[in-house]
Amino acid sequence: MFCEDKDFKGKKRIGIMGGAFDPVHNGHIQTMEKAIKSYQLDMGVFLPTADKEIHSKKNKINSALRCRMLEMSLPANLPIYVSKYEVDYKGDVIPYTANTIEHFMHCCDEKDVKFYFIAGSDIIYHLSRWKAIDTLKDLCEFIFVPRIEDAFGQVSNQLQELHQTGLRYTISTWGTISVSSTQIRNAIRSHKDVSQLVPYPVQKFIRENDLYQ
Repeated sequence: MFCEDKDFKGKKRIGIMGGAFDPVHNGHIQTMEKAIKSYQLDMGVFLPTADKEIHSKKNKINSALRCRMLEMSLPANLPIYVSKYEVDYKGDVIPYTANTIEHFMHCCDEKDVKFYFIAGSDIIYHLSRWKAIDTLKDLCEFIFVPRIEDAFGQVSNQLQELHQTGLRYTISTWGTISVSSTQIRNAIRSHKDVSQLVPYPVQKFIRENDLYQ
């Protein structure tokens, strides 16, 4: 379901995963499920990127369709939501991740609320250049998930630099994310089978609406 401000009430440990989700795939869902169980999260939030933030992408699917696919992929047995905060934001400038988490924080009514930002290991290369990173590092702890084998060996220097800035992070103990949205879009354009890569309702929705052709 789509989350509202009231859904943050009573929550103390909240995980957020941002991205285009164009389309959402099994790696996204499985990573959120594992994060909830491993970090004992009270709530997991998928935070899709606003349309104007992905204007350069080929075969871009608008936020309404991306959010719809996300919603239909959510497991019923876990407290996972989709936030439309950024895609519906009415200001001229899309809020930075730090601004969004500050908004979510104000929606909480518990003391000592802790936010986790869940991201693939490839983000480590450019995280230091994120807007408002100095604010963000005080608002949340990062959970880095490996994209490839030996992902963290290859970014060890960047990790050391992030550690020196005071950014808090942990490295996930589960397996790599072996699929990407780009891979899925390319497979669909080539008329290849993606049934093992995306949730069945999403696969059906893509097929019925001729997406990514």
